[in-house]
Amino acid sequence: MNISDTIKSIVLEIHDNELSEEETQAVMDRILGLGSWEDVRNGLLAILYENDTTLWNEAILFVYYFLNRGYAFEEVKTIALLYNCLSLSESMDPNLVWTITKTIKTVPYLSEYDPYRDPPVLDEMDRIDRARAMQIG
Repeated sequence: MNISDTIKSIVLEIHDNELSEEETQAVMDRILGLGSWEDVRNGLLAILYENDTTLWNEAILFVYYFLNRGYAFEEVKTIALLYNCLSLSESMDPNLVWTITKTIKTVPYLSEYDPYRDPPVLDEMDRIDRARAMQIG
């Protein structure tokens, strides 16, 4: 099993469970122990690249948790992926997506920044849409 599959199985284990702060920290430590940060980050984001939305909310929470621990996420790709998912999901928290975005962009909460008006983000969202269409087709 590769790191992405292992991360997905860990996230699946906790799916729809309310974790305490200690339990959340333990899961994060378990995920971090799987490999380099780059591999862990890619494995976590791989969940969001899938068309199956089942684990998206948990994956986004872990993006938020890791970001708050000081782990870096690539700006354009991550923001594009989050907003692509947001446009496809009725259960996602737009405030959480914005909180992650403003943290990655290092802009104030009330910033005028709009990912839907950011050409590199829009280009990446188009690429993600094409990749999703290929998964279906």
